[in-house]
Amino acid sequence: MKSFVLAASCLIFSFCAAAQSAPGKGNTHLFEAVPNDPLRVLIYRLPNGFSVYMSVNKDQPRIQTYMAVRTGSRNDPPDATGLAHYLEHQLFKGSETLGTLDYKAEKACLDRIEALYEKHRATADTLQKKRIYHQIDSLSGIAATYSVANEYDRLVSVLGAKGTNAFTSYDQTVYTNDIPSNQLENFIKLEADRFRNPVLRRFHTELEAVYEEKNRGLDSDGNQAFEQLMQGLLPGHPYGTQTTIGTIAHLKNPSITSINTYLTRYYVPENMALVLSGDFDPEEVASLVDTYYGDWNKKGSPAPVFNTTRKATVPVISTLSGPEGPMTLMAYAMKGANTVDADMMLLLANMLSNGKAGLFDTDINLTQKAGAVSAEAEVLNDFSLLFIEGKPLQGQEPDEILALVKVELEKLKTGDFPDWLLPATVNHIKMQRMRQFESNSGRGYFMMNAFIHQTSWKEQVAQIARLEKVTKALVMEFAGNCFGNNFSAVIKKMGDRTPTEKVSKPAITAVVTNSEKQSAGAAAYHPEQAKDIQPVFVDYGKDIRKDAVNGVPLYYVRNPQNSLFTLTFLLKRGKAQDRMLDPALSYMTFAGTASRSATAISQEYFKLGCAFGYTVDDNETKITVSGLQEHFQEALVLTESYFRDLQADKEALGKYIGQEKVSREDLLNDKNAILQLGMSAFGKYGSKNPFNHVLSGEELQGLSARSLKEYVGQLFAFQHELWYYGPEELSGVASLLQKHHQVPKTLTPAPENPFSLRQFAAGEVYYIHYPIKQVETLLLRNAFAFDTAKIALMRLHNSYFGTGLNSIVGQELREARALAYSVFSQLNPIRSTR
Repeated sequence: MKSFVLAASCLIFSFCAAAQSAPGKGNTHLFEAVPNDPLRVLIYRLPNGFSVYMSVNKDQPRIQTYMAVRTGSRNDPPDATGLAHYLEHQLFKGSETLGTLDYKAEKACLDRIEALYEKHRATADTLQKKRIYHQIDSLSGIAATYSVANEYDRLVSVLGAKGTNAFTSYDQTVYTNDIPSNQLENFIKLEADRFRNPVLRRFHTELEAVYEEKNRGLDSDGNQAFEQLMQGLLPGHPYGTQTTIGTIAHLKNPSITSINTYLTRYYVPENMALVLSGDFDPEEVASLVDTYYGDWNKKGSPAPVFNTTRKATVPVISTLSGPEGPMTLMAYAMKGANTVDADMMLLLANMLSNGKAGLFDTDINLTQKAGAVSAEAEVLNDFSLLFIEGKPLQGQEPDEILALVKVELEKLKTGDFPDWLLPATVNHIKMQRMRQFESNSGRGYFMMNAFIHQTSWKEQVAQIARLEKVTKALVMEFAGNCFGNNFSAVIKKMGDRTPTEKVSKPAITAVVTNSEKQSAGAAAYHPEQAKDIQPVFVDYGKDIRKDAVNGVPLYYVRNPQNSLFTLTFLLKRGKAQDRMLDPALSYMTFAGTASRSATAISQEYFKLGCAFGYTVDDNETKITVSGLQEHFQEALVLTESYFRDLQADKEALGKYIGQEKVSREDLLNDKNAILQLGMSAFGKYGSKNPFNHVLSGEELQGLSARSLKEYVGQLFAFQHELWYYGPEELSGVASLLQKHHQVPKTLTPAPENPFSLRQFAAGEVYYIHYPIKQVETLLLRNAFAFDTAKIALMRLHNSYFGTGLNSIVGQELREARALAYSVFSQLNPIRSTR
């Protein structure tokens, strides 16, 4: 093992970075850069340690931003878990100038509230704690009169930001915004004030939102199983001993003083990075960062160091029960970020599970030895983790999944896998990266991970090159050292949920929001002074080119970014018009052709660096082939033959029916599916609706493999269109499609959608009992008939009235009254053909 680590480590550190100026005239800043970097990332660091990661992308006049803080729940004090996450919520409450009408008067109240929370925390007597909290509640009402709720959200909305949010995990707390490129200075100025001068205000109403977030986690079998899994895997490390959301006891006894101590220790320049991907000038960004962060000389203290040798060394298997579908979770832990283990975990996870040709995919899923088994790698600073999730077939014991998984892991150890799987997997990861880099959010996330893991950019860029040098022998050696009895597993069975305490909410008096007022800090920002962005409208006659292939419309858009293509067969019918679409396409995944099995077809796509998939919506169906343009023709030929030569296979039909039964059973036990899919469809359409417009159990059992084969064979005789996005010229694409996509002269149009929205009777209330700690409510109303002229007005309504913390609904129900963790009101356009 030592020789393997040393040899592979040489690969990691064989690249060097260079300091350079950004392209252009008048450059005054030095940036770190790496040769042959596909993102052309420039890294700028201030003397105080604050970092800026930049990737310029001129595709649209917007910038994806991440403010990444290199700290998370790993660094929570053991007696105040959940602290990092709660601080994340508080960083939206403003600063000493933003969100306050009179900070001096407000601070006097906030100091008293902080002292009362410390008194409340130190008090054991239940009655006395209630009295103290009543004082907190009363004083919080007074403090609220001096503040403006959610002024930060309002201001970034005025700037034109989208996706304003944040997330906390073990090693990181990250704040996200997608901003217009002309608001860069206003945004950087706003963020500097937000992070340099934060104020923890409106604490107790926001705490109620965190209580509800905790209750949501308690209502999730998957969440409870994951926590149990980590406890068994890493019993001597915060990753396993404490959760990001925190314990109930700590949430009910918060300490503002502890949060301020954490803020002072970790929210410091050397722990923070501004990550930008989009349309901007790096020199301008560096100058703005000099201005707004250059004099920030705050220093923190190092994060604690934990023992990374204490992990599961023998199987730790536990059980859990709950109303959601059964499953089995399994996990292994190896060395963390910036080690060979981190690379190998990513590689082996994809060799096991890539959706097409991984060992789990071909040996378990396609053969229906289980409902579905998948693997995923997660790299953390202290450990690299491999998570495996398996769902059993109907009647199959969930603990049987463990035995199936062990068989496949053994194949990695012994080299019992085809030689092509390793290089094809590396190509698959490479293609995933290319897809990721097509979006600003994907580029930004890649840069953000490098900062959080303290990975030099040269090593981040070189990961694919390192993976390309991994041999089959190294895979076998690593798997042999990694996948033994050193795992944790949770067997989740259906039944009564394991009893857990609910986070009870103390009485809270509604506070004022002052949403009609403005702080002096908000008034100091002048977004109207930003330069206008000149809109560039899509010219559908020029930007989307049109041709025809054997009478089928072909729409073409060139991909200027990379060598990937996507070809979509868009059928003008969906499950509302045709109940056979989804069963037929699902059957295809288990049935092969005369010359290839379903497994062989899946492997062939994977070897080509391509993928095949489909989605069936209410009114349309998309069949998609995507991947490397160099293999476009082979993928097209494979796809056409797949539909044309599909075999009638009774065994494949049985596998599909078995999977469908499991899927339907899972839906019946999924609270989100019950409300958001089933009850929502019933509310909109009545007892006959798109959600339950499927084959009955009796009809499903009555299907024949021959009828499905014949149905699939005539799918392209239905009216459809072809959509191509890729680097090939239109003439070349059309020529290949003309040759291989043969269709009848006359295509069959789709039948009419049989469903129409219904009108509600006054006072209709429907409910279903489900064993959760919260109540989830959906209110529906048919407001008016669909009209394209009203779409802009609907978006205005959603933005102002019902979506986001600064909306009217969010202000009243969450901020003022602390009645919900999540609340929104939306007008959604729904087309009805009747």
